Amino acid sequence: MAKDKEERSSWRVDEGTVEHISDLVNIGLSKEEVSLFAQQLNEILDYFRRIDEVNTRNIEPTFHVMDIKDIVRDDTTSPCLPNKIALENASKKENGLFKAPRIL
Repeated sequence: MAKDKEERSSWRVDEGTVEHISDLVNIGLSKEEVSLFAQQLNEILDYFRRIDEVNTRNIEPTFHVMDIKDIVRDDTTSPCLPNKIALENASKKENGLFKAPRIL
């Protein structure tokens, strides 16, 4: 694990990497943008390095910051909307069904 941490601490994003990524996603970037994005990505990686330094050895994992349980209703049946009312505002209907174009 110490090796992983050491390896991560040496990760740096250079301008060549930003240019390679911009080519992969087909985005044209100016030299100034490439330089700016490389700097910003390295700042983000620095924040992750700072998080890695926090001692979490005696901290239990948190899967959700708030203690919320799923709130769902019971799956119960209820009477359907009568066909006549359902079709009342349909612009096109045929044989008691909605009529739609063959290709949407």
